[in-house]
Amino acid sequence: MELQGIHADTVTYASLLDACSNLASLSQGRKLHARIAELGLLEADVVLQTSILTMYSKCGRLGEARGIFDRIGEKNIVAWSAIIIAYAQNGDCSTALKLFWKMEQAGQKASETTFVSVLYACSHAGLVDDAYYYFTTMMSERKLEPLPGHYGCIVDLLGRAGRLADAEELIQRMKAPHSGVLWTTLLGACKTHGDMMLAERAAERIRELDPGSATPYVLLSNVYSEAGRWDLAASVRKRMDNMKVKKPAGKSWVEVRGKLHEFVAGDQSHPKIGEIVLELKRLLALIKEAGYAADKSATLHNAEEEEKEGLLYYHSEKLAIVMGLLHSPRGEPVQVVKNLRVCSDCHAAAKFISKVVDRQIVLRDTKQFHHFEHGRCSCGDYW
Repeated sequence: MELQGIHADTVTYASLLDACSNLASLSQGRKLHARIAELGLLEADVVLQTSILTMYSKCGRLGEARGIFDRIGEKNIVAWSAIIIAYAQNGDCSTALKLFWKMEQAGQKASETTFVSVLYACSHAGLVDDAYYYFTTMMSERKLEPLPGHYGCIVDLLGRAGRLADAEELIQRMKAPHSGVLWTTLLGACKTHGDMMLAERAAERIRELDPGSATPYVLLSNVYSEAGRWDLAASVRKRMDNMKVKKPAGKSWVEVRGKLHEFVAGDQSHPKIGEIVLELKRLLALIKEAGYAADKSATLHNAEEEEKEGLLYYHSEKLAIVMGLLHSPRGEPVQVVKNLRVCSDCHAAAKFISKVVDRQIVLRDTKQFHHFEHGRCSCGDYW
């Protein structure tokens, strides 16, 4: 477009930055940032500044996101909300909540979006009492009606805390229209805590609200598999086949030297797959010596133990991580994006890999960011 003499406006640049955010394309995002600054569009435009902040945040570069925020002169509620959710999603929930109070002291009144960010931070930090305080304050003092996003954070928090009955009750008495997302969140918690009866109820509600979704079938099958009820899991998968409902494939992306590489679970079509698998096997041997043990429950297949471990080799996030380690500059963080939630085994493996290779690995899934460094994850294994 610019080669034809047509100059992009701020709306176009904001859209391009959003695309970079979704793909976690840091190299392209930085080029856009530089171009916007070169054109003199940055300093006076809070929308663009906030878009750049969000881009860095979604690329796992929280320090750079904070640098942009600190340079914003007139910080509006959108900018404050963006930096609060940035810290929450990247695992620093304490700072997210401190920023909320700093925002309030600066005279900015929290919006519905801001409260979603705050409740998200509470959820991922396990702060049940704090979350209820903000939730009730939002309604009683700010006169804001809770939206599905607010309820979703509370349901997620209660699910993490094992308070599944409370989570179900909250969904049933919520004023906002029921959402399949809330029941999906509850169903995911049922897998964690092994509640098959509630899982069945939640799955049925999702099917009623979203008949074409594969989610209730996949998650319910996982609940049964986790409990060793392979017969029930098989019946759910058979029902999926009969309904012609397809499970989305697990996909992961990693950017290496400005190019995005996509990996699909079980797929071996990448041109460097041979090299990647060899290196992955080498790393797995190293991390086993360091104490890693494959979480074979993550396969959710009725297979022999050795076969289960083999299935774990080809999870998309493992392949993407190794691609990044092999071909990105030494010392640079490896940034991976997954279209589904990271599995427990890949999470454990990434922690050990970050330790044995002394590299930071940033894995963004549909729930949050996981910053792996020195054998630890920013989520504190609470995700």
